[in-house]
Amino acid sequence: MSRPVAAEGLLHPAVLASVGVLVVNDHWAKAHHPGLVTGKLSDFAGLVFFPLLLQAAWELGHVLLRQPWRPSARVLQVAALGTAVTFAAVKLWGPAAEAYRVGLGVARWPLDALAASLGGTGLPALSKVSLTQDPTDVVALVAVGLALYAGRVRCSPRAESRDGIPIDWRAALDSARAERRLPISEALQPTLAARASPLTQRSASRGH
Repeated sequence: MSRPVAAEGLLHPAVLASVGVLVVNDHWAKAHHPGLVTGKLSDFAGLVFFPLLLQAAWELGHVLLRQPWRPSARVLQVAALGTAVTFAAVKLWGPAAEAYRVGLGVARWPLDALAASLGGTGLPALSKVSLTQDPTDVVALVAVGLALYAGRVRCSPRAESRDGIPIDWRAALDSARAERRLPISEALQPTLAARASPLTQRSASRGH
């Protein structure tokens, strides 16, 4: 197994599928097939994707700051728990739902402004996003388990390299080997001795 790559957890098939479902459901299925399934499908998809997105942000932050890191099960678990608690609060608690409407409206304004500028229209006003609180949406919380399942392999403490050496120790071992590397003449001595052995034996037999 090669060294881990930051944010590669987002390339898991379950994550890619959830993003596809989210896009298709929000931009087509809800409008053409409104109902119970399309109403909750995006919640399921988002709860699979978002914990791994948070983990990816943590990994990329460490890379940008040039800090050592490795895929962390604890980070993934905290991200999953935070996602689940926030989702439940938004669906069940009025102030949390209002904060979501305002916060997401502010977060998406730059994209709306860019689209308006490209379209030649004036800058849009800040506005809240629409959100319908439905307590039954919390059934989608089971999808957080799929996020944990998708990210578990990268976080395994048993992940090893091809030569069986744990990834965390490879750099230290490579450094130690480099420090102990012998000069070329000393390194070739065993090989030269092995080749000289048959010649020595032949000379000894001729002498007899």
